[in-house]
Amino acid sequence: MATVTPVSTLDQQIQDVIGLRNQCMLTLSDEMLHRIRLIREKCVQAAAKEGSTPIQWRRGPGSASNGGGGASKQLPNKWRSGPGGGSGGPSHRAPATHTPPPTNRGPHQKYVSKFQNTDTPVEDKILNTVILNKLNKFSASNYDEIKGFLQQILDDDASEFLKAFMLLIFKKAASESNFCPLYARMIAELSEKYTILRSETKELYTKYLDIFDEVSEEQCKDYETFVQRNREKQLRLGYSQFLAELTRLGVLELSDLEVLYSKIVTLIYTFGQEGTSKTLVIDEYIDCLLKMSQAFGAGKSAKLTEIRNGLSVVCVPKLTEIYSQRSANFPGVSKKASFTILDCLDIFKI
Repeated sequence: MATVTPVSTLDQQIQDVIGLRNQCMLTLSDEMLHRIRLIREKCVQAAAKEGSTPIQWRRGPGSASNGGGGASKQLPNKWRSGPGGGSGGPSHRAPATHTPPPTNRGPHQKYVSKFQNTDTPVEDKILNTVILNKLNKFSASNYDEIKGFLQQILDDDASEFLKAFMLLIFKKAASESNFCPLYARMIAELSEKYTILRSETKELYTKYLDIFDEVSEEQCKDYETFVQRNREKQLRLGYSQFLAELTRLGVLELSDLEVLYSKIVTLIYTFGQEGTSKTLVIDEYIDCLLKMSQAFGAGKSAKLTEIRNGLSVVCVPKLTEIYSQRSANFPGVSKKASFTILDCLDIFKI
């Protein structure tokens, strides 16, 4: 005859099981629950107003939004493309079979960009849909509105999210030169509250210095690394402008920009003596110098005068030598580059 478990003993066993389950569940603080509710509310509001379809990047060479009529050939980075590619239209290719995303495991690890934080995942919906949607509409006329919206989303304790946000702004500013000063102004104002943005800007600046190093295919461990490094170099001009604007607004120190100027001028000086094989890259370097210098060329304030004087000491002597002795000692410097050097020197004479 089966033994019947007393009701009181059965109740106790049930309570024990419930207790064990509760011990395994993650308990969130009231503050964390409040933050989660806030973020969810913002996402729902934005999705209801603007939709939740993943957003493509705006304004870039060859993009649909600027009349290019096709995907960018210069900047094939994954953060520029979206559904249908840069042309803004539907894809006419046959649907591909689903394959699992590649991993970085195994002996043949894929190249990881210096400008990509992969340590900690962030909330993709917030960063790459809601915030990116707002930034794609960013302009002088709605500056205060966009900045206010971002202040409601950002959290001064969420360091990894703020780092990912700074990386997004860094890339947007580099690819949208007309809006670069506005992005710099926003970072300067937001960094007063979110101090980690300043340290992250310095970190990205340090990584940026490597973009000016010419890398041959033989120096790279694999061809994918070589291709990715060259893709990053195509944004030299945009990164240069953004860093100069950040220095003008005090987010970066003048000493940081002096290191960058010194590196670029030294490379121009060295490559210029090697012959015409480096002419194109020298043109690019000098264009970067001019773009940065133009950020300090308008105005005679004490701040701008200090920056011009500091950079003048670093670059004017070598630039003057290159310009005056181009034909004899610097065959790699083209006539176009020499005129650009002259434009730079004129800025430092103000």
